[in-house]
Amino acid sequence: MSYTKLNNLTGWAVFAIAFVTYFLTAAPTASFWDCGEFIACAHELEVTHPPGAPLFLLIGRIFSMFAIDKQHIAFMVNMISVLSSAFTSLFTCWVTTYFASKVLKNLDWEENVKLYGAMFAGAVAGLACTFADSIWFNAVEAEVYAMSGFFTAIVVWLMTKWEVRADEADHYKWIILIAYVMGLSIGVHLLNLLTIPALALMFYFRKYDANWKGILATFGISVLILAFIQYGIIQYTFSIAQQFELFFTGSITRAGQDRGGMGMPMGTGSAIFALMIVATVVGLLLYSIKKKNVILNVAVLSYIVIMMGFSSYTVIFVRSGANPPIDMNNPENILTFLSYMRREQYGERPLFQGAMYNAIPKNDGRRYLFEDKYLRYTLFEGKDKYVEDEMKQDYMYEDSDIKLFPRMYSESHYMSRPFGYQEFVKNKGENPQDPTDDIPTAGEDIAFAFRYQLVHMYLRYFMWNFVGRESDIQDDNWEDGIFMNNPEMKGNKAQNHYFFLPLLLGMMGLIWQFSHKNKDASIVALLFFFTGIAIIIYLNQTPAQPRERDYAYASSFQTFCVWIGMGVLFLIETFRKTFKQNTPFIVGGVALLVPALMCGQNWDDHTRKNRWIDVEFAYNLLNSCAKNAILFTAGDNDTFPLWYAQEVENVRPDVRVVNLELLISDWYIRQMQMQKNESAPLPIAMKYNDYAGEKFNYYMGSKPKPFRILTNKEAMVKAGAISETEKMGIADTFVWDFPSKGAILRKDSAMINIIRNIASSNWNRPIYFANTIPPENYHGLTYQLQMEGMAHRLLPIQLNPEMPRDIMTEGVVNQAKMYENVVKNFKYTGLNDPKLNTDEHIRMVIVSNYRNTMHRLMASYGQQIENWEAQMEIVKTPEVDSLAKIGLDVASIPTANPAKIAAAKVKLKEVYDFSQKTIPYNVIEPPVSYLTWSAEMLYRAGMDKEAESEFSMLKTIATNTLRDYHKRKMQVDKRHPAVTGAVMTAQYLAQSGREKEAMALAEELYILTGHDLRGVLQGR
Repeated sequence: MSYTKLNNLTGWAVFAIAFVTYFLTAAPTASFWDCGEFIACAHELEVTHPPGAPLFLLIGRIFSMFAIDKQHIAFMVNMISVLSSAFTSLFTCWVTTYFASKVLKNLDWEENVKLYGAMFAGAVAGLACTFADSIWFNAVEAEVYAMSGFFTAIVVWLMTKWEVRADEADHYKWIILIAYVMGLSIGVHLLNLLTIPALALMFYFRKYDANWKGILATFGISVLILAFIQYGIIQYTFSIAQQFELFFTGSITRAGQDRGGMGMPMGTGSAIFALMIVATVVGLLLYSIKKKNVILNVAVLSYIVIMMGFSSYTVIFVRSGANPPIDMNNPENILTFLSYMRREQYGERPLFQGAMYNAIPKNDGRRYLFEDKYLRYTLFEGKDKYVEDEMKQDYMYEDSDIKLFPRMYSESHYMSRPFGYQEFVKNKGENPQDPTDDIPTAGEDIAFAFRYQLVHMYLRYFMWNFVGRESDIQDDNWEDGIFMNNPEMKGNKAQNHYFFLPLLLGMMGLIWQFSHKNKDASIVALLFFFTGIAIIIYLNQTPAQPRERDYAYASSFQTFCVWIGMGVLFLIETFRKTFKQNTPFIVGGVALLVPALMCGQNWDDHTRKNRWIDVEFAYNLLNSCAKNAILFTAGDNDTFPLWYAQEVENVRPDVRVVNLELLISDWYIRQMQMQKNESAPLPIAMKYNDYAGEKFNYYMGSKPKPFRILTNKEAMVKAGAISETEKMGIADTFVWDFPSKGAILRKDSAMINIIRNIASSNWNRPIYFANTIPPENYHGLTYQLQMEGMAHRLLPIQLNPEMPRDIMTEGVVNQAKMYENVVKNFKYTGLNDPKLNTDEHIRMVIVSNYRNTMHRLMASYGQQIENWEAQMEIVKTPEVDSLAKIGLDVASIPTANPAKIAAAKVKLKEVYDFSQKTIPYNVIEPPVSYLTWSAEMLYRAGMDKEAESEFSMLKTIATNTLRDYHKRKMQVDKRHPAVTGAVMTAQYLAQSGREKEAMALAEELYILTGHDLRGVLQGR
């Protein structure tokens, strides 16, 4: 069989295996983080967060059209990643066979050994790429990184096709094709541009006699090309267009003073600038043809096709103008589009020079000094010129505070454990808590860059892919299964061991390629560096990232897979004389066991088959709300899934989701004032011209006076805001003193507007806070919140002793609605299935949220049982003084009776049994703190059987945790949850008459922790 035919068969076989693997393990619906947003925006062609991914959205829209129903739209968009990653494996295979054949053709090997050796090398490389941890993760969800990896792989493969044809007359057409593909890739992610230096070096080696001067010149030119595309085309094009706009249209101050300009309609300058670019490009193209200047002609054509690919961004511009429900940053004009492309909302970070975290800005004795950067502009309603907004400024620092290559630059991350800057700096000054008196050295700055940015945020991920992984818990390490093997993580599906085999095979391949074809090896090395370590240098990440970031370096890992394939040739060369003609088959067969091992280890923690948890979380949160509700959320994961559910599956489109983090932006407030799906505009009385622009991005005035709004209870009942029975718990007046000492944020002003106007309208629209948001976002309203599921409803509540209280806030629990939602309406598919892949986020956030919600309902019953039983005891002793001593109202005593206590116990047991059936402890182990909380509540409520079960589980988990700490010789504080849980268990055992068991546990606790807590059991 010919090389070409066998090469094609090998590549497509790899593709088939990769496709089937990804297809079988792909998520059936939207996953957490950005996936819900991307799927929703692809289905409806809406606008994602900056800098957008318009090509991904366009392709996603096409894929979504083939869904058989709305529930399968997400799966079809996920298929983009499935296909992209399968093709990545295919092209990785072919790139490997190409580099292998270049070496093999010059070796004195048997032709049969050469042919099949190259094929096995390609197959091992492609399959290692298929089953690599980070690449597989990207392949089964609707994110941009799988398609980005595809573009990286295909441009390298296209360059190999050019290299074969580099002596043909029309060989530059391949270069132009590569430029077009890169232009397209910008509409997915910018990572593909990082291949330019490696491709440039490949071009140089093929066309010129290599020398160091030429290599350095080529590298320099490639970096300039990369910078030109990333900054010149993607950003500065629009910056220049803005200046044309200001010249032809003009600007005014906020007060209305004219700053000049030609007074022409908005858009004129951009149109003229675009025509100038077209004219210039056409002129240069014609000139290159006339002068027969090939290099200029190729450069101009490459620019044209890059712009053609980049033109996918017109989708963002056009669709934003249509004001879709999801319209992030509203990039519908030159000002907002420029901000969108600059990613201004994410802030800036120093790269080559800047101030360290401890630098104090200059001041003149009265205020800090700032350096002007550029003037921002905004648009006002009713104005036909651009309005001056504010000057973009940076702090000014002393020259001595400006350092080269600063890595520790963010003061807010000084204490971010375990890699906060304070962990690296020895000279902390007089106050260890004050970062400004630190004296970090250049060596300490580099140590942080090495230990955190390079080792923890890249090499750790690299080892995950090619050595093994400890668990899916954030910041956990790599481990090999031989020298490093954490037995405590044995039940974690992400504990994967490859025993160094992929890494060793890759290192053999690296050595083999460098020893036989160092030019090709240097190309692969440069590609590996730029798609991995160079990103680390550029991102300059701060500690305490919200999630693991390995997905961003997948192209670096797929590049290393080329060397894993080359490792097969290393082994063939080693054993060729031993096995002769059979060498490629024996060695190749054994080498294929390496990707097979990776597949076997990774399958259970990469499959998302039957995992509906992500979307059901959104379903449950939305259905916690009454009709036409306003739901305040705070983060990506309690917002993006909701957008998906509403936009794609049409779940509760009447609920208006308000993300408090986005509410700080003028464009978002304006969108909240518009109709969205079935949700009416929010009652925000603020006029756009009064809050528009960056000038009011942070502060909108002084703290408002406390609200006192009368409540019309009858009108609330009539409007359906409350039931007749709930009326007794409503206060006559809604009182709110906003907790702010001085100025308030723009988002606070918008929230105050919403709440005040709805309260003034007899609460005609329900307001909810998701139970996922931080308590500080309740802004002093906790005692007026009523829990109805996974959300708290804001009402003018008047607390009374009979109202079931929420143990986590000062508010109340609507037991009827909670029970209906939690037990009957919510969905929990698969949480009782031990085979389901539940990662750390699901276990620690979603499952914890579900258990927390169920427990709060149970605790409300338990609290009532305790109170009623106490009242029943008091009734037996009619002395009035006894009532006063415990603070009970005499009038409340008749409400306590055995029937009500028994009914509450029945409800508590029903919810408890439901929780155990829905999320069993043996499937997803609860944290010690939860068990402590639950066991104590059940015991106090008199649920003896259930309490015994909880305390038994608590004892096992707490003691196992402490034994592990003792084994590792770790100090344990008395307040550690495991210590608290063990003490609570010992007290329970003592109170249950099992003093020997209690003292035995206390003795073990003393041995394990050194804390003598036996006195607690003896009443001391």
